[in-house]
Amino acid sequence: MGNLELLRERLGGAVEDPESFYEILHPDVVWDMSDTPSPMAGIYRGKDEVRAFYRRWAGAFSNWHYDIERMIEAGEEVVVIVREHGHGRGSGVEVGMLRANIWTFEDGKVVLFRSFSSPEAALQAAGLEPDE
Repeated sequence: MGNLELLRERLGGAVEDPESFYEILHPDVVWDMSDTPSPMAGIYRGKDEVRAFYRRWAGAFSNWHYDIERMIEAGEEVVVIVREHGHGRGSGVEVGMLRANIWTFEDGKVVLFRSFSSPEAALQAAGLEPDE
């Protein structure tokens, strides 16, 4: 199974079965959330920090989910454009955002995840044109 297919399979079930998703992460994965206005912006290292990040992230929302809009394979990287939705747990305010992520694989494991505020920024970082 290629990187794109593996990622599609595991991302599709990540909300319901996060442990299956975490299996494709390298133990020393670098999770870069620097390009976000979130108070959780930063760089997380290793599976344990990624798990803690997602517990905090998902805990801030009720009914949080995402839709994969597009996946593009670029060598060992996969660019994923997602639309996230949810409601603030405390405020009830509806939140929605379009994000793009680059997943870098090595030997079938994600070694680097980078999140971008726009699809254009992610595509450019992956060396792709916006219409590819």
